Amino acid sequence: MTTATFIEAAPESHANGQAAWRFWLQHAGFGLLLGVSIAVLEFAYYYPLVATPGKLGVGLLFSLLLSWCGDGVLLAMTVGLFELREAPQPLGARQLALAVVVGSIAGVLAWQPFVHLVLRERFGIWVLRDFVGQPVNWAGIVLYHIWLMFVFGGLARGRDVSAGQR
Repeated sequence: MTTATFIEAAPESHANGQAAWRFWLQHAGFGLLLGVSIAVLEFAYYYPLVATPGKLGVGLLFSLLLSWCGDGVLLAMTVGLFELREAPQPLGARQLALAVVVGSIAGVLAWQPFVHLVLRERFGIWVLRDFVGQPVNWAGIVLYHIWLMFVFGGLARGRDVSAGQR
């Protein structure tokens, strides 16, 4: 049976506050790294399509980072909750797959309404569709984000599984 440890073994109890703090901080860091990687790839793809002469595209990059990093952090935190539930044992392959699926869906469904209803509507922060000049279709964006979180999150976790088997 394959098992995986995402970062390190989940703390057995929260009695050691420093270990628990480090556990959650590492998960948040890896979630940010996941979000940054997707945002940079998406920026590299879309920037030539929406670039205006003389502008660096900082607003577009910031928007992508804001959108994807939140999704990534919530995915990593959800996987952390699954790891804590199984501690001190590492997650099995099925549990890991379930954690990534649940984290992908729950993370996007929690973060994207915040991005669109609060940051975009209330504070005027543009999202990718605003830069492209297309109407914002929330359902399409959610499905797109869930799909990419699932694929990239699954690839990241799969790498950890294969590294743990060596």
